[in-house]
Amino acid sequence: MSRPLVTVLLPVHNGADHLSTSLASVLAQSFRDFELLAIDDASTDGTAAILAGVADERLRVLRNERNLGLTATLNRGIGEAHGAYIARQDADDLSDPGRLGAQVARLEGEAGLALLGCSYRRIDEDGREEGLRPVPTDAIAIRWRLLFLSAFAHSSVMIRASTLADVGPYDERFAYAQDYELWSRIARTHEVAALPEPLVSYRRSGSSLTATFAGAAAEIDAISAANVDCVLEGSGADRTAIAGFDREASWRLLFADPDGVDPEAARLTAPAILALQSAFAAASGLDRRDADRHRAATARRLAHGLGRLAVRERDPRLALAGLKTWVSSRRAPRASRGS
Repeated sequence: MSRPLVTVLLPVHNGADHLSTSLASVLAQSFRDFELLAIDDASTDGTAAILAGVADERLRVLRNERNLGLTATLNRGIGEAHGAYIARQDADDLSDPGRLGAQVARLEGEAGLALLGCSYRRIDEDGREEGLRPVPTDAIAIRWRLLFLSAFAHSSVMIRASTLADVGPYDERFAYAQDYELWSRIARTHEVAALPEPLVSYRRSGSSLTATFAGAAAEIDAISAANVDCVLEGSGADRTAIAGFDREASWRLLFADPDGVDPEAARLTAPAILALQSAFAAASGLDRRDADRHRAATARRLAHGLGRLAVRERDPRLALAGLKTWVSSRRAPRASRGS
């Protein structure tokens, strides 16, 4: 086949349970100008037979002679890819028929855009939908989210091959959170975005890396800390400005259900989050109005999380912290009116 516009990179290790449906979801795309590069990472189940049984010239199969692990296998795929764009797909996830076409159209229309994600659905082991997962869609919201955790599902992303040539491939020091590290590295120097439509289905299963390996948490903490350090350096602030910062408590308060967050950690991290937001606005070069809007939105989210936790814990000190944070959210927009 001629050189394709897109390479869909699908590494697989013992993924026979869901591989056929994952492959079918890619091969059923309305956009046709792609190759599906599947790399069998020395599987010992029926993976090889499933791949051999697919009669479609767009499928190209490579096999590792020994198990290299996900990160090294992804980097082998990057080196072998023929496409100008590289789309990720895991062997147990699914792509909607219009996914590649929508992402290609956006990237073709914005030459400066390096990475494009999308929202996604979560499905269980049997493919039943568990809910929609919206993601931040503009560069500022994505970079803010990356201070705490990954902004996208791995299978949702399409990247320019030229961007990977510029910043480098996946960092093989990371066995589990290699996607979070790469998105962070790209977002520091390139434009990033996401489509609001849920175009992929991410399968929550016992074999998922984040569900299986506790080592993922340590890697996520390290990547988050590096991202925060970049913001502090860019703003001229230092770590003392965010004393009390707790990544786990912060992302749960801001982006998820705060159930289980330690009340003391919540109280300490609340002012640290607002201090980090100020540093982020400065490092990002936001003008006064945009910085105030971002601070107000952050404070409102934080106040809401603190309020929910205060009710559950029946903790008046948390309620007071939430009230103070809410007051902060109300002050920020007024500060910009004279600017």
